[in-house]
This record gives sequence, structure tokens and C-alpha cells, in this order.
Amino acid sequence: MDETKNQYNQDIADTSAFKGNTMAPDLACNIMAIGVGGGGNNAVNHMYEQGIKSVSFVNINTDRQALCHSKVPNTLEIGNGLGAGNKPEVARDFAEESADEIAALFDDQTKMVFITAGMGGGTGTGAAPVVARIAKERGLLTIGIVTIPFLFEGQRKIKKAIAGADEMAKHVDALLVINNERLGEIYGDFNFINAFGKADDTLSIAARSISELITCNGLINLDFNDVDTTLRDGGAAIISTGFGEGENRVTKAIQDALNSPLLKNRDILGAKKLLFNLYINPNAEFLMSETNEITDFISSMTTEVDIIWGVGFDDTLGDGVKMTILAAGFDVTLDKEEEDLMANNGNGLKNFGFPGRPGGRTANPPAGNNNNRPANAQPAAPAATSAAPEAAPHPAAPQGQQPRQTPAGQPAKPRQSSNYEVPTERLETEYGNKIKNLNESKDRTSIIILGRDQLDDEAICDILENYPTYKRDRKIVERVRTGLTDYYAATPGRPSNGGGNSSQTFVFG
Repeated sequence: MDETKNQYNQDIADTSAFKGNTMAPDLACNIMAIGVGGGGNNAVNHMYEQGIKSVSFVNINTDRQALCHSKVPNTLEIGNGLGAGNKPEVARDFAEESADEIAALFDDQTKMVFITAGMGGGTGTGAAPVVARIAKERGLLTIGIVTIPFLFEGQRKIKKAIAGADEMAKHVDALLVINNERLGEIYGDFNFINAFGKADDTLSIAARSISELITCNGLINLDFNDVDTTLRDGGAAIISTGFGEGENRVTKAIQDALNSPLLKNRDILGAKKLLFNLYINPNAEFLMSETNEITDFISSMTTEVDIIWGVGFDDTLGDGVKMTILAAGFDVTLDKEEEDLMANNGNGLKNFGFPGRPGGRTANPPAGNNNNRPANAQPAAPAATSAAPEAAPHPAAPQGQQPRQTPAGQPAKPRQSSNYEVPTERLETEYGNKIKNLNESKDRTSIIILGRDQLDDEAICDILENYPTYKRDRKIVERVRTGLTDYYAATPGRPSNGGGNSSQTFVFG
């Protein structure tokens, strides 16, 4: 079973081992996966290569060269094709200008859309929320799956990413946030050069796991309506998969899923909606008595939680079982005091190696927290506008060049750089004490790895923004992009504006 689990977690190493599930022709392509920006594109490319026939795929980017390397044939370029300069506000404007083209991606058969992106750069951070808003306004079940950066990528990028995730949350039914810093707990001490690839794979695995809930045939089938019930206006969401074998294998699979490093142990305690699917090998024996372990798990939850579950088939499991748990509808992130109270007084989930939750207790959101929408909230309708007067010439437009226009024909407002201020408490919630060490460190050396897929204009502009003495060599960048140079390393000089001792090494390859 360890081999099965490792293969699942690291299936990028052998994509041919994954076989897409089949589904009825009238249900095909009800699901769409859209990758926005470099990280989102990579995740969708990975899903596409796995041959999941029941999902349609689209890649959106501001970087024309990145789209030229897209394995997904259906792509949409927004902006001028030269990237967003690592500025989310630029990517957001590009997406707004292409709103009609984005809306045209969704046909009448589309019911659910995944929007994947890596937060912290320009295109994914700025454009993904716009894509999500357009999808949700069409009534589609809209699920965001995003990553936030590794610690070594720096506090500035982390703050930008968290601000982007918060903006994304306003425009989706459910948002899954994957903290890249936790990936080492899943994959072990993996090769540092593959760090960004692992992050992209995790995006892909999360989207695939949800689509499997619908597309996989089984003994007790789940369908789109089950997933819709769980995730529609669900807010923050989490998904995890666990494996079990031998005696009490179902309970072991539940424990494995609940203790995934991608989940904060307290998260599931605040869920109002829970959907899970147990996968078994149809060619292996599964006893009626083993269903008691499912009953025990359901009984461990409070009566406040809406639970939907099913049993699916997976002939690759051998004698083991797999459990996928999807939870949504969280009130708040519990603080340490609340967590201790549940651990001491709760029963239920502690039987599964997980703190219990006192029956009937609901965490109250803090005053001023307006992030949670009512369960019956509907997508906001576009505000009615009267006919706009003819636009006056834009004062900033160069002579002979048309000013940038919004979809309504109005000249766009001048772009302003965003100041991404994130409370320290929020940073500590996501990264724990590690973020304090990052804040307090003055003398440090960091290595930034850019794989060929990540080598885009946004990444280069990020270097230029933070380290102005670093000189971009377009010839070298182009040679790496085209595969003529497999490896290139440069150590820039220290920025001339003073500050603590710092050494940065950037590796392209």
C-alpha cells in the first residue's frame, strides 16, 4: 500500500500509470479545468497529459511564449503577449479587457469549472479572480485551487499571494489553498530543483480528486449534484486522500486522510459540509462488517454537519482501500484556545487519531469578519449602467496610439501598484513560527530555482524589481527557453540601496 500511496502522490513520475475514468456521453465535458498563469498552466498541462476524457482544458496566460509551449491545445492569450511584469493589477486589467473571450469559453454544457493558479506572481494572482467571477456569474459551480509560496520565495511574494487568495475567495463557490511549504511533509526531502514542479502537481492532484468523485463508477455513486451541494457557496474547502490496508483498513485510510500535512489538523472540525468516497478494488473482497468503520466515522461527526458519501471502484488498489474526503463551509480558523478545548472535551474524531469536536458547539466568527457568505447567496448580478458618453482622448496615450479601453469602451484608469499589507497573525496562521524567522533574519543567502517552465517574463521582472543591480540578459533567457542552454547560473551584486547582507543566486535550467 505504501507503494500505491507513493505512486498516487508522485504520479508525475509516470503519468501513463493513471487511467482516466469514463462516464456517460451526455455527462462528458460538464467539467472544465482552467489554468491561469505559469503555475496554473503547468497543473492543467499535467491533468491533460493524464488523459482524463471527462474534463475539458483551457490555459490562459499573458505570456505568448508560455502558451506556445502549452500541451493543452485550447489556449487564450490576454494582454499584449509580453507578460504582466509580475504586477497583478496589470493582469487583472488584461483579463477585464478580455472578459467576452473568457465568457465564451463556457458553453451550455459546462456545469463546473476548476480555476488553478499559483499565487504570488502577476498573471495568476491578478487574472484568476476575474476568470472566477465571470464563471460564477454564469451560474457555474466555481472552484478555485491555488498555491501560496515556499518560504524561500520571500515575504513580499507571500504577502502578495495571500492577498491574491483573499481576492479569489470573493469570486468562487469554494477555494482550496495549498501551502507549498507543507509539500516536504508529503513528498519527503525531494530534489530542490523539482520544488515548483511538485507544487504544480499538487494543484493537479486536488482537481483530479474532485473530478474523480463525479466521474468514477462505483457501488454507491456520487454525482455532480452531490459535489454541488457540498461546494456551492461553500467558502474555504479542503480535500485529502488517504490509504489503508490490512486489519481496520478503512479506519486507517480515514486516519491517513485526516492527518495529511496539507490539512491543518483543526480545519475539518469547523466544516459544515462533508463529502467522502471510499474506493475499493472490485476484484478484491470487501466485507459487510467493514462498513461499520464508515458508520463509526459518520457517527463521530456532529449532527450539524451535512454528510454525503459513496463507494467507488479502483482496480489499481490491490487489497487496500482509498478514502477521499472533501470538506467545506468553515466558520473560522480556530485559535489555540478553541483547539485545546476540543482536544480535551471532544470525543468523536479522536478515535480516528484526530481531535474531537464538542457536540453542538459552533465557533463564532470575530466581529467585522464578512468573508462568510449566506448559504443561499447568489452570484451578484452585473450592475445596470446607462449608455456611456463618448470617451474623451486619454491624456496618457502616446501620440498615434489608442488608449487602453475597458469592455464598456471607457478609457481604463491608470494602473497603480498595489501595497500588499497582510497582518502578521495571518502570515503566522499559514506559516507558523517559520515566518518569524524569515522576518527576523537579516543575513541570509537564498537560492531561487527557475525551471524552464517557470522561466517567463513575470519571474524575470520579479528579480528586476527586488534586485535592481541584476541585469537581464535577453539572449541567455531566450537560449534557455528554446532549449539551446540547459543550465545557466548568475549571482547578482548586492542592491545599492543598502540594508542587511544578502546574497542571491538565480539558476535557470
